[in-house]
Amino acid sequence: MTGFKVALKLHCFCDMEQACRTFADANHKPLHMAKDIQSRNFSDGTYCCSAHGEYHAFPEQTDVYVYCFPCEPWSMKGNRLGFRDGAGSVVWQAMRTVQALKPGIFFIQTVTTIGSLSSSGVRKSRKSDLDIICKKMHTKLPGYRLLFLKHVDPTNMGYPARRYLVALVGCRDDLISTVALTT
Repeated sequence: MTGFKVALKLHCFCDMEQACRTFADANHKPLHMAKDIQSRNFSDGTYCCSAHGEYHAFPEQTDVYVYCFPCEPWSMKGNRLGFRDGAGSVVWQAMRTVQALKPGIFFIQTVTTIGSLSSSGVRKSRKSDLDIICKKMHTKLPGYRLLFLKHVDPTNMGYPARRYLVALVGCRDDLISTVALTT
């Protein structure tokens, strides 16, 4: 098999950058658009839609949740403060979103340097921020099989960037076996 096509209907696209929202709207036509991942209310299951200027309920079923958190807290182009950077903490909001939506599959990606940087400020710390994220995912997302991918090449997905990424893929236990996820 050389490949297959998957048709997805994008429910909501969320990004702080207007240029990214414009790109998503032009290319993917999401039903809703959000400016801030922090504008989610998990107690009543709603999120703020900037396109409609109102709160909408979380979708009843989510097959795939994709989250690309800000690279700057871990990138050479940023301050490399990790979780101590305000943008670095949004990864926890994404994890809370996975808990609330319970998607069949989630895909989270960022820069490879997250695997070598520790926000603890302690040089002797052997745990990278990626180690911390993975440990919390195992604790906070029971019922998911997790797969860690190194050196993901975005050009394989049609993006022009030639910088390698890391990805965490999770699949609900009721949908797939560990063997199928790792092959």
